[in-house]
Amino acid sequence: MYFIKSSRQNYVLLSIIVLAALLRFYHIDFQSVWLDELHTMNEADPAATFTGVYSNIKQGEQMPPLYFYLVYYLFKVFGYKTIVARLFSAVLGCISIYALYLLGKELFSRRAGYVAAILLSVNYFGLFYSQEARPYAMLLLFSIAAFYRLVLFIKNPTLKNAVFHGIFSAMMIYGHFFGLMAYMAQYSILLLFLVLTEPGSKLRFFRNIFVSGVVALIILIPAIPVFIEVIKIKEFWIPRPGPDTFTLMFKEFFGSSEMVLMLVLVFFVSYIASLVKQKQLKLNYITLIGNKTLFSFIIIIPWLAIPIIIALIKSYASSTSVLISRYFIVLLPAVIMMLTIGAIQFRNKIIQYTLITLFVILSLSDIIVVKKYYTSILKSQFRETADFVKENNESMAPVVTSLPWHLKYFLNNNEYKSKIINSSLEEYVANLENDPKNIKDFWYIDGHGKTYSLSERGEAMLAKYYDLETNFEGMDAWARFYVLKTKTAKTLDIKKFGLLKPVNGDKITFNFDFYEQSGNKLKASGWAFLEGIDASATKYRLILIKDGVAINLRTERIPRPDVTKGFDKGFDLDSSGFRCEAELTDIPSGSYTLGIYMINKEKHKEGLVVTDKIIQKN
Repeated sequence: MYFIKSSRQNYVLLSIIVLAALLRFYHIDFQSVWLDELHTMNEADPAATFTGVYSNIKQGEQMPPLYFYLVYYLFKVFGYKTIVARLFSAVLGCISIYALYLLGKELFSRRAGYVAAILLSVNYFGLFYSQEARPYAMLLLFSIAAFYRLVLFIKNPTLKNAVFHGIFSAMMIYGHFFGLMAYMAQYSILLLFLVLTEPGSKLRFFRNIFVSGVVALIILIPAIPVFIEVIKIKEFWIPRPGPDTFTLMFKEFFGSSEMVLMLVLVFFVSYIASLVKQKQLKLNYITLIGNKTLFSFIIIIPWLAIPIIIALIKSYASSTSVLISRYFIVLLPAVIMMLTIGAIQFRNKIIQYTLITLFVILSLSDIIVVKKYYTSILKSQFRETADFVKENNESMAPVVTSLPWHLKYFLNNNEYKSKIINSSLEEYVANLENDPKNIKDFWYIDGHGKTYSLSERGEAMLAKYYDLETNFEGMDAWARFYVLKTKTAKTLDIKKFGLLKPVNGDKITFNFDFYEQSGNKLKASGWAFLEGIDASATKYRLILIKDGVAINLRTERIPRPDVTKGFDKGFDLDSSGFRCEAELTDIPSGSYTLGIYMINKEKHKEGLVVTDKIIQKN
């Protein structure tokens, strides 16, 4: 209620929060959930029991359980949909804007609060994780809240403030165990102020620090078993740090935008200049709090330095690195505060407001225009791949995948039940030789860095028994449907088109990027689409035409987003790409013409192009 009342009375802050909300809620479910978000969906499955959720988290996560329980109950109330989890993150992201305003106001000034809020609202890193079904928006919010309560406690070290500090510090750690490193930074700051406290007040200050720690520990008790599992991990997927790890990470905070980073450098230099101007003061509790530049420095620098140092030592000294940018979102508010203080050091208001406005404009331009954040595919297209399988799996053939647990959210739920087999494609094909009764139609799905790869023996095995009926190639996710050769038609009925012309039926636009015949092998690739419709539901084949008979060739679908951009017709032509690698050994001798056949049953369109490509089979 205080948040709403304060926002109503403060139109500047309200405007900033509205901007942040627009950026975070717009197209929030445009991207498919990727692998980590599928962890959230499965671990917070509302069909699971309360203890079942905890068991899922212990086995499949390296994170505290609170976030997953919150999402679990949101699913129960609002439905088991990805948008529910993402909306929760977006709400947390918006509250983070308000929280950073409070921190900036308390740490430095009201103006600093406004500037910090606007810088975070247009920050690419903060925006990205405010649209993801993972706990990082929660970590961001409560890291701000924990340091806000730390500042309040230092300024007024009462028991009440100690309790609140303990609560919000625990919530920060519940956002991610990486929050522990920021918590250590807080205690290094508290240790300094304990030393500076007047002798008569030291015991009370220490007692309240202790109370804060006990409160945090009590709240964190449910997370301890998960934490024990985490520290048992001996090997982890995160690579060891390189020489430019932190440079790349810092750039990632600002979307690696050169123009934005130029202004970041300007604000940083201004901040350093403000520190250089500081005169030597008698170091005591009162003067330190009274000097807002020095006080903010004492808060910000340990907040940044200690987690980095601990993470660096951990990553080099053990086999489990923790240096991945999203964990460091706990440091983003400190970076923003440093830049904020630098920005408001410009005494000329015209210069100050111009630079801040330019920062906002460049950030928004980078997000909307340069990166095309709201219209470009950035995450693994597991949703689109699964939808393609469901739309084309009339026979309910089993799905083979190396990601069975992840894909069950899409393919084995209350609305759709598919048999999922846990296997790599290589292993599955190899086992078919050993157990011929399993030689049946099947789908194969994979992704998350795993591309199509099969040994020569595997390819030979597939070619012996199967034809590739259809396939889908998405962003970091793909599917292939293999149908027994005994079921697939060798020829295509083209009598419906009558006497063949170069263009038959509905108009097809096409192009060959590559074409080659070498002996009995034919290779061709390019793109083709039926005019006036999206290409996503269109099926197509390359065919060999001779004497009114058309022989089907194995044709793969490949993504071609460049075709959509190039034609700019307002239709989705990303699926218009094709690739054909055909073995002509079993085809009768003669001269054939290469054709492209396309059909879209949804739009009732069908066409055939007779190309100028001639294939000679001796």
